[in-house]
Amino acid sequence: MAAPEQQGKPKFFHRQYLLERGTQLPFALLILGVLVGLGTLYAGAVWFLADTHLLRDRSVGEVRTVLLLVHTGYGVIGGGILFISTLLLTHRFVGPSFVMRQAVAKMRRGDFTGRLNLRRRDYHKELAEELRQLRDELAERHDRRTLTLESLEACLAKGDVAGARILVAELREQPQPDEESAAA
Repeated sequence: MAAPEQQGKPKFFHRQYLLERGTQLPFALLILGVLVGLGTLYAGAVWFLADTHLLRDRSVGEVRTVLLLVHTGYGVIGGGILFISTLLLTHRFVGPSFVMRQAVAKMRRGDFTGRLNLRRRDYHKELAEELRQLRDELAERHDRRTLTLESLEACLAKGDVAGARILVAELREQPQPDEESAAA
């Protein structure tokens, strides 16, 4: 098997991750914080039970009932915290993709005014910026092409064949998005 340098990859090849580098650490710390918080909540409940007289002089059935209530309360509170944390995280990831998907759908219809502004704490801001640049480039090309086609129609209406040929040649020279990607 060939070495990485021989296959065209640099010696220290960096992997491409789903999240940007600046997103990975805060994301991991938030999940770790939720788990530590839930563990602390559980440890506090156990400490409280062990330190009080709730379990002293109780029958096995009563102790089982108290433990069941504590575990149920922990499950409900912990589940609620996890639900809210997950909701916030997915909102920060899915919200931007929803905005970008709507903007792309509008661009396909020829409307280049789609919203691409993300909230302050949203993820995928770099991708949104790339889409904004693409939207601006496509809008400029669309406007140029529309003006050229209008000029071509005016030349044809006047019977100016030479002018029409010049405009057709200009249209052929304007790069199309699929031609540019093939050339790159």
